[in-house]
Amino acid sequence: MGPVRSGGARSFAWSPHGDFLYYSADSGTDNGVDIYRRPADMRADAEEFLSGPGNLFVRSISADGEFLVFADTDVINTGAYDIKVLSLTEPGDPRVMFNREAQEVTASISPNGKWVGYVSGPQDDRRVFVQGFPDLGGVTQISDGHGDEILWAPDSSRLYYRSYSDIMVVDVISEDPFDVSAPEIFLADVLFEGDAQNAGSFDISLDGESLLMVDWGLARTGEVSRYSLILNWFRDLN
Repeated sequence: MGPVRSGGARSFAWSPHGDFLYYSADSGTDNGVDIYRRPADMRADAEEFLSGPGNLFVRSISADGEFLVFADTDVINTGAYDIKVLSLTEPGDPRVMFNREAQEVTASISPNGKWVGYVSGPQDDRRVFVQGFPDLGGVTQISDGHGDEILWAPDSSRLYYRSYSDIMVVDVISEDPFDVSAPEIFLADVLFEGDAQNAGSFDISLDGESLLMVDWGLARTGEVSRYSLILNWFRDLN
């Protein structure tokens, strides 16, 4: 699979069946960041899917393919940083997801569609929260300290997040009312590249058994110089 667009590609999310890739990239016209969509098999060129006066960063797509969640930011001009949601099945404009004074920088809908996790607060004191979805009922604080880059387990039983150089984890111990275990360090002293950008420094396999991340220790030594994405790899097993 080649580059989906030349220059300035940012965050991305797959459609539920893996047939489309939604991603953010420089618009090339006004120095802003817009959202684009392209078929995974590259049968068509990328198309501009959503644009606006701010910078739009893809964050999450619901497992049923109904909702796209993205960050809308204009930090330089207005300081705004909000999470918005757009229906992918019904016509209409995006709407602001949370009515909070604090900045929200990322959000992720749980695979079971019941909750949305998000990161809110100033850069030096961000915290992880969960609310019901899509009604946004209740608020549960997840992190007892700094938190960034949230990631749900495929069965929605766990929530991972980044706290500086550590990956933290909580277990969902009750669904109604929603409650989680105390945060624990899942993986300590991970060498991330720079500050959290909430664009996915790590990911999880569909079976929930493995985490995938870039080992920047190896990358900086030159031992890793290229990464490849292999499509339809299972056909080669036949």
